[in-house]
Amino acid sequence: MALNSDSLFNNIALLNWYDVSDPKNDESLQSVLRPVFLAADQKGREELFETIQTCAEENDIPLGGTADFENPEEVADTLDTELEFAQCLREKGIEVEDPNAETPLRSILIGLVQSGQYLEDQIREAAGECFDDLGLEPPQQGGG
Repeated sequence: MALNSDSLFNNIALLNWYDVSDPKNDESLQSVLRPVFLAADQKGREELFETIQTCAEENDIPLGGTADFENPEEVADTLDTELEFAQCLREKGIEVEDPNAETPLRSILIGLVQSGQYLEDQIREAAGECFDDLGLEPPQQGGG
């Protein structure tokens, strides 16, 4: 029985005691593993990253230049940035919870607008100020 690369990675991850499930429908393996990366400490992130690389090499699965797996330090940096951004939004009057491995800041902000708690323009204005205050580049808008 042949396994696709996503199933193979998950089988390897399970054998190494990581709690992951096979991606469903259009879900990427990266989206399944991101919470595991973010929940782990630095050593755990490095071990999981090494496990994925080893699995890919042993099974001749190309990870490609834009691999399905992020560098553990980048994952941690992203969460740190989102936490700082959430704090800035609170200082601008937007009552937002801290993002975490399962709920990125973008999802939280979309929920605030969809619930009617804030207008999209209120979020955009506060976010624009936070991008400036924190010296961050706003994400590019566009299709995708």
